[in-house]
Amino acid sequence: MPRSDVAEAIQALQRVQRARWRGASGSQLAITLFLSLTVVPALIGKLVIPLEWYAFRCWEVMVDQRPAGARPGWWYPNQVLQKLEHDDLVPRTRYSKPRNVVWYTDAYGYRNRPRPGNEPIDIVVIGDSEIVGSSMTQDDILSEVLERMTGRPVYAYAPAYFGKFVEDPRFQQRPPKVVVFSFMERSVAWRLVPLGVPYPGRVRVGGPPNPYRLLPARAQIAWDKIRKKPFLVSHLIRRITGRHPLGLSVIKSNQSDMFFFRDDLAAIGYHQQHPEDIDRTVRVIRQYHHAMAMRGVQFLFVGNPSKEIVYWDLVPPEYRRGLRPPDFFTQLLPKLEAAGVPTLDLRQVYREAGVPQGELVFHLGNTHWNPHGVRLAAKAIAERLTPWLE
Repeated sequence: MPRSDVAEAIQALQRVQRARWRGASGSQLAITLFLSLTVVPALIGKLVIPLEWYAFRCWEVMVDQRPAGARPGWWYPNQVLQKLEHDDLVPRTRYSKPRNVVWYTDAYGYRNRPRPGNEPIDIVVIGDSEIVGSSMTQDDILSEVLERMTGRPVYAYAPAYFGKFVEDPRFQQRPPKVVVFSFMERSVAWRLVPLGVPYPGRVRVGGPPNPYRLLPARAQIAWDKIRKKPFLVSHLIRRITGRHPLGLSVIKSNQSDMFFFRDDLAAIGYHQQHPEDIDRTVRVIRQYHHAMAMRGVQFLFVGNPSKEIVYWDLVPPEYRRGLRPPDFFTQLLPKLEAAGVPTLDLRQVYREAGVPQGELVFHLGNTHWNPHGVRLAAKAIAERLTPWLE
């Protein structure tokens, strides 16, 4: 086409567009302007912007916000993400210790390296964010360290309620040899749901199929990225300004640059005001133990202390006022043992390793344990499991 014809075509198109704008109503113009300035850029940007830009740590980047039932686990499936991650209590402050982190997720949306579908799993670890390995690279999370120490396939089933695991067809058909169940002291009581009672959060494993799953996986993730507008906007603002003020829930030690989470202290106080939680927790964990025994699966409950419990003396005195030293696990674990449930107390493991005076087992600016804490825990767990795996 000659250049003159191209120029005339462009001019004609411009005249048509101007005529459309003149003939449009005020509401039509407002809607068009709104879509042009908000929705369209959001669609384009969120389909193009890399995942690692969405938040300061991998947890929020990888969390799957699609409708319940789109995937069993919490994370985008079949992903590999590498990111410079910041501490969860003090992100982008002078106290943060950025670290390079790699995440792998499997086809089910759990934090595991992909493995052949027919490979048997000997050990399943069920629990909370410590089991997921928040703040740690893939090589350092508990399931991977435990697998190297035992030489047996280990699967991280977290975060998850125990009922979800019991219902999971994968492990009904091919049960593991051992289930390790571990929650931090701050959440063990309220996160335990009796079997047979609907658990909150994600959809039940055996529930009806979700139409959302008919979309290709990439299309599902693309739409989910659009739902993450608050994550993206807040993170970009903090990246640009370089500022992230400490929240009201963050407590700094008077003796060091160690930070604590105020909600964990509130949980300690709650447990001390509700001693009835001990007996209820024993009943529920006994139920879990019995369910595994019926399948021929060994069960180990691992008591995992929160940071405030391990470093109690470093919590500022004004925040300890009215509280006695944490004793929930001190009461719970002996009762479980008396009920025939095998247990492991990580507080004792840490004490024997010289904690809290020795090498740190938690990140200074993070609520979660560090690689040294994981190695100590994995070694103790491996020693307990050895007779069951022979």
